[in-house]
Amino acid sequence: MKSFQQFNEDLEARRQQLAQRQKEHLAAFKKRSADTVNAQRERVAAQKEREQLKKEIKQELQTEQHPTMVPNEFNKQIARQQATWKGRQIRQAHGEMEHEAGAELSAKKARMKAIMSR
Repeated sequence: MKSFQQFNEDLEARRQQLAQRQKEHLAAFKKRSADTVNAQRERVAAQKEREQLKKEIKQELQTEQHPTMVPNEFNKQIARQQATWKGRQIRQAHGEMEHEAGAELSAKKARMKAIMSR
């Protein structure tokens, strides 16, 4: 049979072992918790990276489908083209009117000449 002294020593040794196991369990729990948090952060970061990549790809596709000019510059170029076309139409109309006026004037001169030559 154990003496009281040995019993106390055994009890103290078991308490120390229990305290050591508790410290080990606590350290393992903290490590698992930290790993879980890090894994969650990595998943969120990966998700954000995928979303950013999707945005960039959509932007590239949109840029390829539309002119690469700055929208304001594109609008200016369209306005210049329309003004050029309108100017050509006006010049053409003036030319046609001058041609008609010239033809009318020639006809009038011919009639006057015919009247005068009688």
